[in-house]
Amino acid sequence: MVHPLPIILAAGTIAAGVLMPLLAIPGAAAWAISAGVIAGRRAAQRAQPDLTSLPPSIQADLLGVTTALDRLQQAARSVPERMAPA
Repeated sequence: MVHPLPIILAAGTIAAGVLMPLLAIPGAAAWAISAGVIAGRRAAQRAQPDLTSLPPSIQADLLGVTTALDRLQQAARSVPERMAPA
């Protein structure tokens, strides 16, 4: 009598060989989508830090600094070309 374990293992191996390519495509797509979502969330967190947990006085100070930096950037852009550093 033939032992059933080798037959079961062979059938499982063949089934896995057929199913794995079918599962690899959706698995790769799911991985790519999740990696993109995670990267997008990280970029959004870096772009806009949460300042609501800070005291109002510090928030006001940061707003003043940001406003001053914006003005300085505008002034640097409006420097005539002959006066700009080389």
